[in-house]
Amino acid sequence: MSLANVSIIQDNIKQIESIFKRMEGSIEKFKNADNSDKKNIERGFSMDKRNIKDIFDSMNVEIASLNNEEQEDKY
Repeated sequence: MSLANVSIIQDNIKQIESIFKRMEGSIEKFKNADNSDKKNIERGFSMDKRNIKDIFDSMNVEIASLNNEEQEDKY
């Protein structure tokens, strides 16, 4: 098991958590926004979804390289 891989996975998890927090704040803003602001917020959501997908793709590579079934199951 590579500690570097585990560290990268943990960093990825923190990035995803940060994105979700930002998205939660954007949801509140969206509720009270006018149409032009809503479009900007929706674009932000699209970017966040794309970033999360990219992070998950990276995590899958890192998890596969752990060579430890117990650690793989954990993540």
